[in-house]
Amino acid sequence: MARSLKRFWSTTSALALVLALTACNDEAKDKARASTKAYDSAITAWRAGDQKAALIHVSNALKAAPDNRDAKILMGEITLSGGDVWSGEKLLKEVRDGGAPAETWLRPLAKSLILQQKFDEALTLARSIPETELTGTVKTIEGLALFGKGQDGAARLALDRALEIDPADKDALIGAAQIETMAGHHDAARALLARAAAAAPDDVDVLVAQADTALTANDPTTAEGLFAQAAARLPLNPLIRLSLAQAQIEAGKNTEARQTLNTVLADIPAHPWALYLRGLTAYRTNDMTAADKDLTAALALAKTLRPAIFLAGVVKYNIGEYEQASRLLAGLTETEGKSNKTADAVRAAALLKLGRDDESYRLLRPLAAGDGETADLYAMAAVAAQGAAAMADSEGYYQKAVVLRPNDPALLTNLGMVKLARGDTTAGEDTLNRAAELEGDDKKALLLLFSSLLQKKDFDKAEALAGDTKQKYPDRAWGWTMDGMIQASRGDTAMARAAFETAVRKEPTAGDAVRNLALTALQSGDTEGARGVVEGYLRTNAGDSAMAMIAAAVANKRNDLVAVEKWLRQALDRDPANMEAASNLVSLLTSTSRPQAAIVVAQDALRISPDNPAVMEALGKAQLLIGDYTAAADVLRRAVAIKPSGLTYYLLATAYLNLNDPPRLKEALESVVKLQPDHVDSRVMLATMIVDGGSLSDAKTAVEGVTADFPGDPRAQEVRARYLAKAEGPASAITFLEASLTDPNTRPRNLVMLLASAYNEKGDGAKASALLEDWVAKNPDDYPGRLSLATQQIAANQLEKAKTTLEKGLERVPNDWIARNNLAEVMLRLGQTSAAYDQIVIARRSGGPQPALLDTEGQILLKMGKADEAVEILRLATIDRNAPPTYGLHLAQALAAAGKKDEASERLRTLLDKNNAFEGAEQARTLLSELRG
Repeated sequence: MARSLKRFWSTTSALALVLALTACNDEAKDKARASTKAYDSAITAWRAGDQKAALIHVSNALKAAPDNRDAKILMGEITLSGGDVWSGEKLLKEVRDGGAPAETWLRPLAKSLILQQKFDEALTLARSIPETELTGTVKTIEGLALFGKGQDGAARLALDRALEIDPADKDALIGAAQIETMAGHHDAARALLARAAAAAPDDVDVLVAQADTALTANDPTTAEGLFAQAAARLPLNPLIRLSLAQAQIEAGKNTEARQTLNTVLADIPAHPWALYLRGLTAYRTNDMTAADKDLTAALALAKTLRPAIFLAGVVKYNIGEYEQASRLLAGLTETEGKSNKTADAVRAAALLKLGRDDESYRLLRPLAAGDGETADLYAMAAVAAQGAAAMADSEGYYQKAVVLRPNDPALLTNLGMVKLARGDTTAGEDTLNRAAELEGDDKKALLLLFSSLLQKKDFDKAEALAGDTKQKYPDRAWGWTMDGMIQASRGDTAMARAAFETAVRKEPTAGDAVRNLALTALQSGDTEGARGVVEGYLRTNAGDSAMAMIAAAVANKRNDLVAVEKWLRQALDRDPANMEAASNLVSLLTSTSRPQAAIVVAQDALRISPDNPAVMEALGKAQLLIGDYTAAADVLRRAVAIKPSGLTYYLLATAYLNLNDPPRLKEALESVVKLQPDHVDSRVMLATMIVDGGSLSDAKTAVEGVTADFPGDPRAQEVRARYLAKAEGPASAITFLEASLTDPNTRPRNLVMLLASAYNEKGDGAKASALLEDWVAKNPDDYPGRLSLATQQIAANQLEKAKTTLEKGLERVPNDWIARNNLAEVMLRLGQTSAAYDQIVIARRSGGPQPALLDTEGQILLKMGKADEAVEILRLATIDRNAPPTYGLHLAQALAAAGKKDEASERLRTLLDKNNAFEGAEQARTLLSELRG
């Protein structure tokens, strides 16, 4: 029983009844007479047990005369009975401060303080009364406050003194009974409450105390009846209804309890204790979804409500949200400031589900340290120890569990497995033999024993066990499955398949037989045969997640990606914790250009298993595909922290490359190379970074290493050419590249583009153009290559050729606003102003108000003689202070043409002051000179 005295005097809960009692004065002609009449009616109703009527009448009394002291005192008592201890305290303090005698307010005011756990204030209040006055009441209050503070001895002395003064003080009797109940003296408590009932027949406080005692004494049926009587007397008090619901839950009446709680929540929708209790009824009726909903709502309102935290953790475990379960139950330990054995056990089970065996074992070791625990706890500790590689401890825990349940085949099976794993083959096989004799249809021990013999290649014993099993169970698949496995171990695939087929004919629902038959068929290249047996099995066993994974593998062999997706989704639906299915499905969705769908699947999976590196890696790929490089980097960093791998580090490097984060990019690439030294792309990228930003000696070392390890690889040749261009000049790069590109029909694209760049750097634009023209002619679908050719042609002032190249490219990618902007500029330079304007209009549809498009449009408008329009467009193009200075020059030209010479001059002066050497600076100086005149 809690020391908060939460049920004492029928209270608690946040019903703000007083808000309904402060209406304006109805300005009755005779306020005093109306108030007195209403007060008398309230007293009559109150004494008759009609709480609602009493509340209405006393409210009317206070409306008529807000200073009616008697009405305030009665209102205080009624609000207390309704559970509104805060308003009751306020009213009774007003009465006290108004000079009323202490006997009218002391006891109810003290009750309101104690019910709020203001024990020290209640003691101070009681001790402020002179010793000669109200001694019995003062001692009763002292006793109850001291009991609330946990000082049972002092409380008992004070209450005994109160009962010496007035043996019929029902509050003192209730307090003394609660002390006895806390001590486990239920008979003594019942005797004290019988005296209280005799002193105050039908008193609600006595009924509630009797109900509490019955509930504590594990008599929920009696408690339910008493709470029901109290609730009928005080229908406005939610606490009594909550206590009634608790008694109903303890009595197994979950439906009735839920109905009771619904009445409380109808009045107070945000009552955390009511939500917790309703969640408890849902849990006890196995409605985990409803339980999760109510408990989540309860904890949103009261984050430290310990019973709700514990039950929410258990519910999360039951619905497979193991990470949430672990966090909630860890939070419970933090809230309580000490270990909670039951919570730790459930949390350990959740950690096992998450594959965090080491953490689970750390929790379970102290719990399973003694000899008086349950077999289930020892078994769970054994599993955790096994996962944490503490095999000796695991065997010890299983031994303890088997002592408690010596005929449990599952425990014996697991003990046998651990013995085998520790190398004690004889003892392990003996233990599995015992388990096999006891087990039913599962036959896990029998099959493990067989696997042990097969692993040792003890074919004679394995065949003997298979024959014995066929003889004992002629209509089951086990013996023939064993036969097939023996033949497969001997390399006789045909005989193995025949045995597995016999097993499946005898027992079509035998998953092991079906699985082995399908895998054997696949080994034989019979994909359709594998498909038939697996899909036939799944038609009647759709819940087998592992078999759905095999079906996905078979579909993948047939390159039927639709079927692969179907089976992966089925595997995940049947077992949401199947992280292999989740990661494979995410990868499939990403590879088929559905990254958003992939992200949804991955996020759902990570809610169940937040630290699964395979799912994280698959999620990172999907995020890279949609360009969310920050999120990709975050999830991939978490993945490599858990399980470093070359591929994951390379994906992380890709994210850093796109985030323009060279230090982290270099670090990630170095990690790839450390784990996977033959990863060409990482080696080449690292070498390129050194060539671009390091010393020539470091670059030479890096390039020579890549070239030596990957001779003839175009990527290695590219980085060597870059090094030569930097170290010796473009001529050396050209010599090397031409020697590498001897076959004009098999030239790698990257080397062709690099060679063209080297020709340009050398000043031989004609050769660069010829090279790119030849490439595009042979590779017409290479759109980026076509754009490179157009850029080369524009630089060489081959405008007609550039126009043709761009037009052909835009036929393939019509929404490329950059290429269309280039085409508009080429047409403008060719004097095709109208056509240029048409192109820029189309470009604006897909590119929007890009500064580059606005600048081109302004130039075209200026060429068309629309200077004013050009000014407005070019103002928009130059809003950004980082806009290229040529945009400013174009605006100045438009301003001058529009007659705004002063502004044009100012623009030009500002441009030249900032940068007097930009492309077009000479034009700017010439125009400024002309404007000065």
